[in-house]
Amino acid sequence: MGKVPRHDFVRTGLQPFAYEDMPLPSGYDKTISQPFIVAPMTDLLDLQPTDIVLEVGTGLGSQTAILAELARHVYSVELIDGLAVEARQRLARHGCTNVLAERSALTWMSPASDQNAASLSCFGARAFTALRSRCDDNQHTAGRKLDQALRA
Repeated sequence: MGKVPRHDFVRTGLQPFAYEDMPLPSGYDKTISQPFIVAPMTDLLDLQPTDIVLEVGTGLGSQTAILAELARHVYSVELIDGLAVEARQRLARHGCTNVLAERSALTWMSPASDQNAASLSCFGARAFTALRSRCDDNQHTAGRKLDQALRA
């Protein structure tokens, strides 16, 4: 987390509060999670440099940038157009070349998808069920990690 400047991923007017351990508004009635939440979420993934990660809920890209530092590739999904556009811009400025941030949720549900970890910042029951099923079908460690995260 120390490699990602959180102030680059918050609204300009909120940059003085970027390193406080509190959620900050990201727009569209959403927030960027506080470090106290992001750190254990990321730690539970137990990422390796060869991992491919699915992230649901890109927001402004802060967690995405952290995941990109730890994994080979990050597929991130954000359903709010404005956040998706801003996240792509912020990630590009940060130099994240191993990230594909999209607005569509259909890409990661493809049977050809090969993610072996998942970070779910924002998801609904239908997306959770589809992801959980994929984890079981492919015997991914993400399924076990997902269960651990839900029990934590």
